[in-house]
Amino acid sequence: MRVKKKDGEYEAFSEDKLINSIAKSGVSIAHAQKIAKEVVTEITTGAGDDVLDSVLIREHVITKLAKAFPLEAESYKTYSKT
Repeated sequence: MRVKKKDGEYEAFSEDKLINSIAKSGVSIAHAQKIAKEVVTEITTGAGDDVLDSVLIREHVITKLAKAFPLEAESYKTYSKT
């Protein structure tokens, strides 16, 4: 599975990378793992190809975080790799 990034480049999907980015919002690793698994399941169910969109992944993570961890969701929203 590959991820199409905002800049149009592709990279291999890494669940560990997703978990680490969620954990940087301030939630525990256990919560980050649970959210990552849910997001991966949601976005890959019925997916016709092997390409995931990074923006879609991000939106799903924010939605999941906002339900249980609103402050961390805000932190995740403002986080941007430099």
